Amino acid sequence: MKIGQCLKYSCTVLLASLAAGGWTPPLAQAESLAGASGLAVYERKSITILQQAGGEFDALYKQAFLRLGRFTYHPIAMSERSLKISHADAVRDFVAAVRAQKERQAGKIAAQGAESDPKFQGIVLTGEQLDRVVRSSYVLAPGWHYGIPYLSEPSSHVDSRGNETISLTARVPLTLYNEIYEVESGKRLADQAITQEVSITLGMEIPAKANERERDWRLQDLERQKQQALEGMPEHTFRHAAPATANSLLESLITTVRRLDPFILKSYITADPAGDSLRMRFGQDNGVQYDSGWRVFKKIKQEDRFELEPVGFIKVREIGELDSLAQTIIEGKTFSLGDQLIEIPQNGYDIGLRFGMSPFLMAARNSSLLYHDGVDEYPIGTAQAASTLAPAVALTAEADLAPFFAQKLLSETYATLELAGMLSSPFFGFELLAGLK
Repeated sequence: MKIGQCLKYSCTVLLASLAAGGWTPPLAQAESLAGASGLAVYERKSITILQQAGGEFDALYKQAFLRLGRFTYHPIAMSERSLKISHADAVRDFVAAVRAQKERQAGKIAAQGAESDPKFQGIVLTGEQLDRVVRSSYVLAPGWHYGIPYLSEPSSHVDSRGNETISLTARVPLTLYNEIYEVESGKRLADQAITQEVSITLGMEIPAKANERERDWRLQDLERQKQQALEGMPEHTFRHAAPATANSLLESLITTVRRLDPFILKSYITADPAGDSLRMRFGQDNGVQYDSGWRVFKKIKQEDRFELEPVGFIKVREIGELDSLAQTIIEGKTFSLGDQLIEIPQNGYDIGLRFGMSPFLMAARNSSLLYHDGVDEYPIGTAQAASTLAPAVALTAEADLAPFFAQKLLSETYATLELAGMLSSPFFGFELLAGLK
């Protein structure tokens, strides 16, 4: 087994073949090999997004899929009522019903000599929009829902000047529902529901010089804030904090979408590997990311069928418009032109928990040890430095910066964060460390 530790650059001299048939360019040869062996190759998908009319997170949803980079999409706004119908029915039936209604509407318009957009269960679709649905490979139907808000217990703090600050947290669950349908079969590919909490801080400061009337007025204002948080429209009350939570939900959604088999990138080696580097099909055109991992397979003939044999692992180091350069990390068998490559969807970050024992030292004090018999004290010795082991726990997190900033120079550069604590009665402590590696 060969393990690549660093990216090596090498030059190869390509000699034109004088055999019958002439010279075949490497990319064309790779495509020929891939086609002949029946290797899976990702084809860019056209998707339709059926969005709620006037949805506050529509733009964020659209941007999330644009960043993924492997879809051609067509957003179509729908009413809340229509969205529930699309969740309940298969998209194939939905499209057929819209088509039938469009034909009936067209006949009605011709009879009345009027012009109007076709409608179906509250949906207004133009002919072009309907064509988009029909041409799409998949239809995505997202929906957002706020839960019931609740409040934390209030806390009070008085500073050195006597000013009092009363604060509490208001929270509301925000759920992202997302269903994915295959248009051709009408099959539901995924039914996802992800929930996170949106939180805001409510508070009031009461100056030390405030009289009873002013204090009561400020406390009443805090009560109004609490009532608004519990009884008001969450879309209004939590509007400033909600987009950050929505983006976090979408990040989780995109991670799961990338792991669905139809949306996993599948490529192949497009040129003979040179040293520890190899060139693969797909780049910016399908959202390939820096440091993304790919498994390498060889297609092995087993009697009357072919099977994929895993032979290695690579990571992307350079990204072009239509292709990418990858570094060999693990090579069980020699890679060759046309080998199958399958993406391993990753989050780009890692969270860990560690346990262990940490050395602990108590320094000596400038004092004597005393014995007290109830009446008098007697010196019996001097305090000495002591060391021991104490149980420790650490929460670690690291994030790959290269895909986040889309920068080649940051390849394999990680931002790290560690919160470590030592648990030893009667002493305890903790430290927070941040860095790069």
